[in-house]
Amino acid sequence: DFKVSRDGNDYTLLESWDINASKSEKANKNGINYTSAGLELCWGIEYGRHVYTVDYVINNLVWQYSDNQIMYFAFIPQNMKQEIEKQLTQIMDKQLLNPNGKIICEVDKKTDLPDKVAGLVATRRESYGMTKIVIYQLDEKSEEDE
Repeated sequence: DFKVSRDGNDYTLLESWDINASKSEKANKNGINYTSAGLELCWGIEYGRHVYTVDYVINNLVWQYSDNQIMYFAFIPQNMKQEIEKQLTQIMDKQLLNPNGKIICEVDKKTDLPDKVAGLVATRRESYGMTKIVIYQLDEKSEEDE
């Protein structure tokens, strides 16, 4: 359940993704690279301006509890550069957050995230070893000012 297209043209899904293949061998193809840390969705790219459409299925992404639902998933691995403030702004600009929803950010404990960003307010901060969790929700005071 992993499909990629570039500018409306479908890619071919490979059974096995060779990270050492040449650019031309990866052209118009996609696949999954399995690593010790999980998996990576991969596809060949063409330089220049293009529209890529990536379609995949994640099973058991939302967990149901008796009083709420949660989603815990690392879209960006911890060892990659994170642009949390930019991503929060994009989520809010595209109105992707339910009015009662929360965004849980997991960062390195040395990373400082703001108390307020893009109409969101940090409501909780917890540290766990080398990891810090910051939970954001809509800033009700910000909404009242509008």
